[in-house]
Amino acid sequence: MKFKLPKLPMPPRPQPLPPGERPRLQHLFGSYARGTLAMMGAACGLIAVATLGLELAFPVGLTQALGLPIPYMSMPLGVATLVLGGLMARQDRLYALPALLLGLLYWAMVVLN
Repeated sequence: MKFKLPKLPMPPRPQPLPPGERPRLQHLFGSYARGTLAMMGAACGLIAVATLGLELAFPVGLTQALGLPIPYMSMPLGVATLVLGGLMARQDRLYALPALLLGLLYWAMVVLN
């Protein structure tokens, strides 16, 4: 007995867009990089805040032990969070909000320590 795959319906072919019309945004990770950039900014901020919390919890700094010229190991992530949030704010302020809030939280923790 031979197994045959059932015929699946094919999705419709995309029609060419009229001149001057842009494609619609498709979900969070759609054809534009807005959703991806927003998630990268939020994830970067979350990692930065969690790493800074761990660095503040232990008495000996890892950067001092390694002889690095920055006070905290997570500082590049804190800068990257604000940069990604700023890039997103130019396109969509709602998507930029998590990255900007986490970036501000990170730098508030650095200043208040």
